[in-house]
Amino acid sequence: MDGQFRSAVMGFHKKDVIAYLEKLNDQNDAMKAQLLERIDALDGEKQQLVEENAVIHDRLTSLDDMLTQQKQKTKELGDKVILLSSQVNQQRDKLGQQDRDLQQVQGERDELTAMVHQYEDKLKDYEEKEFEISTALVDAKIMAGNLVRQGRQQAEQQRRQILAGIEVLGGEMLSFQQELGQISQTVSDTASELQRRLDAMGDTIQLYRDRLQQLDAATAPLPESAPAPAAAPAPSQPSAAPQPNRENVRPAAPYGGQVRHNRMYTSVKKQPPASGLLRSIGRMLQKK
Repeated sequence: MDGQFRSAVMGFHKKDVIAYLEKLNDQNDAMKAQLLERIDALDGEKQQLVEENAVIHDRLTSLDDMLTQQKQKTKELGDKVILLSSQVNQQRDKLGQQDRDLQQVQGERDELTAMVHQYEDKLKDYEEKEFEISTALVDAKIMAGNLVRQGRQQAEQQRRQILAGIEVLGGEMLSFQQELGQISQTVSDTASELQRRLDAMGDTIQLYRDRLQQLDAATAPLPESAPAPAAAPAPSQPSAAPQPNRENVRPAAPYGGQVRHNRMYTSVKKQPPASGLLRSIGRMLQKK
């Protein structure tokens, strides 16, 4: 700086000093103006920073609230994570069990697959034998049809034979009924004749009794007051016999012993032709 001033007898040159001071003052003013501008700019920046700081503070407050909420959510999420971890472990255990079950099912599937192959082989054998079985069934149906036709023919033939036998049997039964009617009529006529003769014998016996009583009355003495004695039958007279009972009376010898009683009469009569009826029934049973 000393080299900028011109020197004089009494010191530095005044104009130089004043010029220097003015220059320095101008520099200071310019610097001051710059500083003021800088201060104004800094004030603006400061105000902006204050505003930004307020915004940031509000933002931080909001972020603190959000952080608190996030912490709460994080805690809840942590609880959920723990729960989900437990569930995941359970699911992992279930998956492990399912894997074991799946392996078991796969083993069973392999066994079933082997069984399916066996059944397929058997099915092939069955299919190979199906034609033979179908042919056998057709033959069996044809044979069954033939047997049915033969059975129907035999049944029709037997039915005709049975109908013919029934007609023969009906004729024999009719003949038997006619002969039985004749026998019944003969028995009835014989019984009537026997009853008539028994009545006649009873009348004869009563007549003999009356005559014996008359003879006894004629031969016995007649007392004055005594009643007439009862007739005593003589041993040699027929009147000595007891009162005849029609059930115990038997016909006399003129009948020749042919009809002494109804049962004896029926025994000597001609028997019905039952042997022919039995032979017809035996033939029908043999044909069946």
